[in-house]
Amino acid sequence: YLELWMEGFDKIQFVSGIPGEIGSEYRLIFKEGEEINALLQKLTVLDDNERLGFDIKNDFLFGSVDVQLTPSETGTTITGTTEYAGQNAFLQSLFVLTNSSTDESDQSNYDNLKALIESKSGN
Repeated sequence: YLELWMEGFDKIQFVSGIPGEIGSEYRLIFKEGEEINALLQKLTVLDDNERLGFDIKNDFLFGSVDVQLTPSETGTTITGTTEYAGQNAFLQSLFVLTNSSTDESDQSNYDNLKALIESKSGN
C-alpha cells in the first residue's frame, strides 16, 4: 500500500535481514518526473498498528523517522517525527533551506496514510 500514501513512491526492494523484523533493510525507489531517487531504509521500531520507526540514508542524506498511530473518536491520529541531515556541510545547508517543503511533504504523506487507514477500518 505504500504507493497509496507516499508521494512519488515507485517500488520497494528487500535488501537484508528478515522481512518485517527490526533491523531488516529495504530500498525504496521514488520517481518524480524523469528523476529517480532511492533511499535505504532500516526498520528500527515496529509495534503493530501503533508505531513504526526507521533510519534512512542515501548519497545525500541520512535521518530517522518515527510514526505513532493513535485511535481516537474521530479516526486515527498520526504523529510523525522526522529528522534529516545532509551527508556533508553543503548538503546540510540545503536541508536548512528546504526544511519547510520537506515538512509539508511529510505531512501530506501522513494525511494520505490517515485516509488509507480510516478507509480500511471503516472510520
